[in-house]
Amino acid sequence: MKKLMLSVFFAVFFLTGCHKSEDLSSLPDVSTIPTLKIYAYKSDADLPDADLVVEKINDYIEPLIHANIDITFVPYGSYVSQINRILGSNEQLDLFITVDGSEIRQLYENGDLASLNTLLEDYAPDIFDVVGKEYLQGGFDPKTQEYYGITTCHDYSSRTGLEYRKDIARQYGIDMSSVHELSDLTEVFAKLKQQNPSLYPIASLSYYKNWDSLGDHLGVLLYDRMDTTVVNLYETPEYREYVSLIREWYLNGYLYDTVTDPGSNAYYLRSDHVFSCFANGKPGFVAQEERYLNRSIGFAALENDYISTDSISSWMWAIPKNSNYQKEAMQFLNLLYTDETVINLWIYGIEGIHYEMIDKEKNIAGFPDGIDFTNSSYPLFMGFACGNQYLSHIWEGEPENVWQEIRDFNDQAIRSKAFGFQYDDHNVKTEVIACRTVVDKYEEGFLHGIYDIDTVLPQFIQELKLAGIDRIVEEKQTQLDRWLESKGESL
Repeated sequence: MKKLMLSVFFAVFFLTGCHKSEDLSSLPDVSTIPTLKIYAYKSDADLPDADLVVEKINDYIEPLIHANIDITFVPYGSYVSQINRILGSNEQLDLFITVDGSEIRQLYENGDLASLNTLLEDYAPDIFDVVGKEYLQGGFDPKTQEYYGITTCHDYSSRTGLEYRKDIARQYGIDMSSVHELSDLTEVFAKLKQQNPSLYPIASLSYYKNWDSLGDHLGVLLYDRMDTTVVNLYETPEYREYVSLIREWYLNGYLYDTVTDPGSNAYYLRSDHVFSCFANGKPGFVAQEERYLNRSIGFAALENDYISTDSISSWMWAIPKNSNYQKEAMQFLNLLYTDETVINLWIYGIEGIHYEMIDKEKNIAGFPDGIDFTNSSYPLFMGFACGNQYLSHIWEGEPENVWQEIRDFNDQAIRSKAFGFQYDDHNVKTEVIACRTVVDKYEEGFLHGIYDIDTVLPQFIQELKLAGIDRIVEEKQTQLDRWLESKGESL
């Protein structure tokens, strides 16, 4: 685009003569067009056509906001470390997405982020209506009354469950429709292992989470209790029951060794060695995973749909305080939330190359002939980490009303009793650091089933108490009670 504009400039210059230079005043000064440096999230898939897509976006946005963008897509495993390194250096960074709420809040408290209030009002006022103030509170500091992050339009609710290979279930006669809670899985795993000893029923990568972590898991609200009592998760009967089950699965050979062979859900489920992984479902989840994995996928929900402050604080855009182009960054953000051309380019790439319209009337897109996720040159599809994905095309195989289903999924989810509450750990910083060290020492062992529960769990709890977790729980409870009282709710 810049080369084209320079060509136009010189053509006009020679045709009109230098004595009519005043006629050129209406042409944009290409030397002053800034290029915003943006860091964004991607999966482990390669994006060889990323530069081509960014060039196409720039062709479209330059006349609109008088700026260009340069995007670096970084996979999850190294994303946070890269952002922290850049923020601690002199490298240019004008806009980036954050992965979780505790990360972005810490950056805000450290003074690394710009306040977005005036920028939103001046350059992106529609974002308040697009996202909704209820969900924007994840990036709002009630003490300073400042917005410091803008959440994307995605599934804020959590539907904890099991993602599994449907073809393997059929092969071994497993009826997953009978699975409704965590304990139901033991019988399924036993049946699989009995029929195929070389098959691992599950790769346990993360928590089967049924609590509001209140920011850091050091003091939580348990959803099944649905009260406002902050508890130390690790000494609850619920946690003991969970890790005991994991331990049983480990001893029976049901768990794939994710320690010596680390990877993602996709990595394990693409193989023929693993049947399932824990995951968070949502409307359209199965179609999304089948497209990405190129496998027959099923999903069994094991909990109710819940929503917490943490879930609306994930996947938020932020502008660094040291950016020289804060205005332009917010103008581009506004396009990410209001302009369907920008959204579809970012998520799907270029029509006719990376996707084609299957049904224009119904806004349904799909891969061109001969192209799938494995050989596409731009298989991003990270709508949840983009902006307003509700403006994007519906991908072939997803429900035709998928975006309305996700809105309903969010709006109808059970709200945590602490929904909207933001915990400040400033008064217990020393205890938090000490407790995180203890958790890092033990937690992975419990999640992989390698610890004896009767001997190691009491030791874990004792070390947490020595590190000050009771003080953290007390502080968190005090803040939560104060917040509830300010809202006029009973404690």
